[in-house]
Amino acid sequence: MWYIESNYRQFFRKKPEIRRFQVTLMKSGKRILFLMTVLFLGLALFLGLLDRTPEAGPLLSLVLPSGSGSETIDCWEDGQGDLYLFLPSYARLSQAQLRSGRSGAALEGRSLKGGLSCETLRTDTLYTLSYSEKGNTRQLRVTFLQSQSLPTLYIDTASGSMDYIHAQKGNEESGILRLYAQDGALECRGNLDTLKGRGNATWLSQKKPYSLTLSQEADLLGMGAARNWILLSNPYDSSNLRNKIVYDFAQELGLAYSPRCQWVDLYLNGQYAGLYLLTTRNEIHPQRVNISQGSSFLVSMELRSRLEEQNLSFVSTDRSGALAFRIQDSALSKDTVQAMLQSLENAVLAPDGVDSVTGKSYLELIDLESWAARYLIDEVFCNFDGGSLSQFFYYDGGSDSGKIYAGPIWDMDNTLSRGYFPPNTLWAGRPHLWSEEDSPLYAALWNKEAFRAEVLRQYRELFRPGVERLLESTLDSYPGRITQAARLNALRWAMDSGSGQPEIIREGLIRRLEFLDDYFFGDTDYCLVQEADPGGVWRCYAVPRGQSLSYEYGYTDTEQGRFAGYRVAGTGESFDPYQPIVSDLTFCPVWESQQEEEQSQRGSGSLPLWTMAPLAGLLGILALLFLIDLSRWRRNGGNAHERAQKLPPRTEV
Repeated sequence: MWYIESNYRQFFRKKPEIRRFQVTLMKSGKRILFLMTVLFLGLALFLGLLDRTPEAGPLLSLVLPSGSGSETIDCWEDGQGDLYLFLPSYARLSQAQLRSGRSGAALEGRSLKGGLSCETLRTDTLYTLSYSEKGNTRQLRVTFLQSQSLPTLYIDTASGSMDYIHAQKGNEESGILRLYAQDGALECRGNLDTLKGRGNATWLSQKKPYSLTLSQEADLLGMGAARNWILLSNPYDSSNLRNKIVYDFAQELGLAYSPRCQWVDLYLNGQYAGLYLLTTRNEIHPQRVNISQGSSFLVSMELRSRLEEQNLSFVSTDRSGALAFRIQDSALSKDTVQAMLQSLENAVLAPDGVDSVTGKSYLELIDLESWAARYLIDEVFCNFDGGSLSQFFYYDGGSDSGKIYAGPIWDMDNTLSRGYFPPNTLWAGRPHLWSEEDSPLYAALWNKEAFRAEVLRQYRELFRPGVERLLESTLDSYPGRITQAARLNALRWAMDSGSGQPEIIREGLIRRLEFLDDYFFGDTDYCLVQEADPGGVWRCYAVPRGQSLSYEYGYTDTEQGRFAGYRVAGTGESFDPYQPIVSDLTFCPVWESQQEEEQSQRGSGSLPLWTMAPLAGLLGILALLFLIDLSRWRRNGGNAHERAQKLPPRTEV
């Protein structure tokens, strides 16, 4: 036995390549075993999937007679055991049929197999749905809710899902559109070339806004035939009124090319999406901005950073700062558009109102009436973005005026102050919004005698009487049109129903008129008080000389420090919002750093010795485990690779 073992060892010493082959074979065996395990698990999973019974469809859906056909609406589950079926205004629940894709589904004990007539069901009534799931019986509460008085828009995407569109703004899909009047008559049916997301701040909300392009022009709800349309979601306006009120007001006053809009209940791929505002799009088009297609442009003032991020075409001027002019539509070159806007800026900002390069007066470069009207829309309705964002301008090369017009209006959900700011806040007429370097076109125009006179004329003859009519009659009619739709929308998106907003809007407009009457025509001597928010937004207040601001925005402590009041810009003096104002000034909030206080509490900055004990103990245990493992490894002679390396080198014979 000893002889055989001795010769075996000598054989491998002389044939190290055989030893290496053995090691390789062992490694290969492990790989084969691993692959066989993966294949076995994959086969088991595959067989399990084959054995699984697929769901036959949605948990609960409603088939509604619609026009000459039908529409299917899926339920929405709130995650707390409640199901809701949101019915459009035209629906008759008694004529609908309820279906379920679940085994053994029943509503109040009535089987849903093959469908169930809803003849005996009622809205705003709680029902119980039961069905089988993995051998267990599950029960959920079901409620039918119905909108009122609104048209209904259905959109189905090619994929049957909104996942791709919602993944990134700019992603688009084709689809099919059906639009029904509030009585159920089919208004429009057609193909969509594209449906995609839009907006900036609103795109970040759960309830997304959309842009849609029809395959062919269509006149939707009497707003003029075109291919491009917008669906505004109004996620930050719980009233769902502000855009609609201001757009209609501009239409009534005859502001050129103001957007038209109608509320609709929107369904996407059979799922209720909420209350939306269907609007026309600001574009050069015979039914929209009806100007020459050949030598004109349409631009909007936006944040430059947003335009750069989205790779959109824009031009800048010397004083546009953080802002830029997005080219929405243009038959002219970018250089030509930039030169025209630069000349306008030069003239408006010049003390004498003349562009020193071209020699043209601002009155030769702007349409005075449209610019004054745009100024008043923002100032009267307290547009937070006034004078800065979503400001449209157009040039009609087919006219003989050679002037740039302000308009159409856009993006009015941030208007009517929303109860956050005092009535003496200036919006269009403030010197800045984003920084001192931004072009304050409207603030500079306000200092021009001809522009100021036109603003006062339009306010006295058009705007003030228009707002009085709005307060006396029209305003009260708006909430009633969407009361029920807003209720459903608030439930679907966990939003405030906005029930108190109409009164806030009314009170805000009354107080706004009182302030503007005095600011425009009174004898009060006002000081301009600017608040420079470190977040980038500047606010401006008109304060009667000798009175206090008596308003604080409400800053809080941050991770960087503790809110420590206000300082006057330039002097560093402490500012009290309740002190008398005697001159124009700019103030800013100040935060005191907490670093020094924290360091003083820590002493020299080193941690106390006792706080290091747990860490030291843990490190000691880890070191001991490492030494034990190392000792075992050495007793076993090292790893297989090192043992292979200890074999004698191959000797050539």
